[in-house]
Amino acid sequence: MSFPIKASNFVTAFEASSQPDKTSVRESMLESEPAQFDTTRKERDFGRKPGPGGLRAVWQLFRRGRYGHVGPSPGNVVALSESVDHRAFMNCQLSRAEPDAHRIAYVGELTPRGGAAEFLSTAIAWAEATPGVPVEIVWLGEGDLLGILQAQPTPANLKQTFARIPSSNRLATMLARCGLLVIPNLTDLPFCWITEAMAAGLPVLGSTRDIQVRALVEQRETGWLFDPLRENEMFSALNAALTTTAAQLDEMRAAARARIRVLHDEPSGESVSRTIREKVTRTLADKAPA
Repeated sequence: MSFPIKASNFVTAFEASSQPDKTSVRESMLESEPAQFDTTRKERDFGRKPGPGGLRAVWQLFRRGRYGHVGPSPGNVVALSESVDHRAFMNCQLSRAEPDAHRIAYVGELTPRGGAAEFLSTAIAWAEATPGVPVEIVWLGEGDLLGILQAQPTPANLKQTFARIPSSNRLATMLARCGLLVIPNLTDLPFCWITEAMAAGLPVLGSTRDIQVRALVEQRETGWLFDPLRENEMFSALNAALTTTAAQLDEMRAAARARIRVLHDEPSGESVSRTIREKVTRTLADKAPA
């Protein structure tokens, strides 16, 4: 039985941050881009079908991150890591009212490869095009782009809030007051909070360049997919998310949680379809990099 997790004051849940000098998002991103990020290679490999080692790469990814496998053999079932108690996220109330319903959360590293700069640029463009609609982004994380994101001049209807990634229970409380998760990664990252957010009932605005997004997000069912290097795709996805009604988002929240529940080993005693579980596992394997 679930119970609502609420924060008494959402704003005071975040720590105050310093405001550095104003700098262009895209210029600063390019100046601080790490050498190891090879956009050309990613462009070449993007969309390539996985080879025989694809499934092995998926399991290696999960081992390095917060995931693991269960069952008698690797590849049998994908399960969520025991290191994070997902019950707190599963217990978040699914229904969201405004302004929570459309509040966007980003959880992860604030670095060039995370795609935060591209997403903020798109959010600014959308806010400028729809001045009467409020847009709010909650950035949870740290990295080279933190000060740059903070410094950006934004339209009056776009609000940004910044904080470090909190403990699991506090993160659940924060996500319970958000309506959408954005993962604009330009490449696969070693850590991703997609399962926690979907368990909390957040549809995902997700990059097709991230393996977990491709495996877990169904277009217009549990979120919206886009290529972060194609501005028109990201703009369209953001527009779809922000123009979806709160009631429709609540339906997507239930679908997002159900998508994650099948990755658990029946934690609440419910009967989970083996066929559905196997489908998720096959999806991960099919969409793994070679």
